[in-house]
Amino acid sequence: QLKQRFGIDYIGGNFFTRAIPYLLLGRWVAKNIDKILKLSDKFIFVLIFLSCVVTYVEFILLKIGNQLIYKGHYLGNTLFAVILMALLLKHPFWGKDTYIEKMGREISLGVYILHEPVGMVMVEFMKNMKWDAMLLYKPIIVFFVTYLMLIIYKRYMKQMVAKLFIIGNRRV
Repeated sequence: QLKQRFGIDYIGGNFFTRAIPYLLLGRWVAKNIDKILKLSDKFIFVLIFLSCVVTYVEFILLKIGNQLIYKGHYLGNTLFAVILMALLLKHPFWGKDTYIEKMGREISLGVYILHEPVGMVMVEFMKNMKWDAMLLYKPIIVFFVTYLMLIIYKRYMKQMVAKLFIIGNRRV
């Protein structure tokens, strides 16, 4: 109906639809941190599972109703983010001195910078392959493709690129 009524095929994300809601959500979490920390781990894991189910059901219902015009954040994603944050706030030492912590420190900025262009390429690839259902898994695929690109760059290309910009002992 939205396509017919307004001629809208896709609603993209921007500062108002993504940044502000998550900033406000962060404020809400900060105000309610005491209540969040009292949740049991078992309850948190049940909520994580439910948030995944909510996202999947929302995606399917929007697809069936031909209303899948906003392929960014679903309600279940937001619930998942809050619950995952609650779990990590309850257990701040989980992952300390691990590979995940090291990679987060070393490549998280690269993932942040590159995920959007990688996502755009993935959407075009998925459209050409007619993999509409894969859009549900796009965030996971984009993360791992971006992560893999950065690992390859860090291990094999970083020194080569640095050498290209060094003349003698000076950096250009």
